[in-house]
Amino acid sequence: MQAYASAGRPGGYRPAAYQMGLLAAQLGDDEEAIRQFSLLQPRDRQYLESRFHLGTVAYRKGDYQRMVESLTLLIASEARSEIWNNLGVGLLAGEELVAGWEAIQVALTKHPDDLDLQFNAGYALWRLARYEEALPYLQAVRDERPRDGHVLYLLAKCL
Repeated sequence: MQAYASAGRPGGYRPAAYQMGLLAAQLGDDEEAIRQFSLLQPRDRQYLESRFHLGTVAYRKGDYQRMVESLTLLIASEARSEIWNNLGVGLLAGEELVAGWEAIQVALTKHPDDLDLQFNAGYALWRLARYEEALPYLQAVRDERPRDGHVLYLLAKCL
């Protein structure tokens, strides 16, 4: 990458930047991961993946605005349930509860039987104090994961 940068190519060798971003993210160096993923441009093959990883690293770092920006860009090009789910979780963490619930609802329409999505739906509704609506989602997860402490806690709070 240094050779490309010294040869006058701004941004260095971007496919390597993607790999360096993955490595930095795995090592927990969030600042470096964000820096590397941010080097990729829309014309790069790994651009969409880099936006996804950038969003997850930003979430881990607590930078919910950057996470939402990154994942919103993805939604315009590729509407996978994982993206909607992560967007919803980020919005909830950033205290945008209604928008978070709406994003999780979109994910649920794509994969209604996904237990993680059902848990997140129950959690979103619990955060919105819509306890009766949260119950079916949380009960479905509890039925499959009877020892899941998070589900049991939220169920107890809803009752």
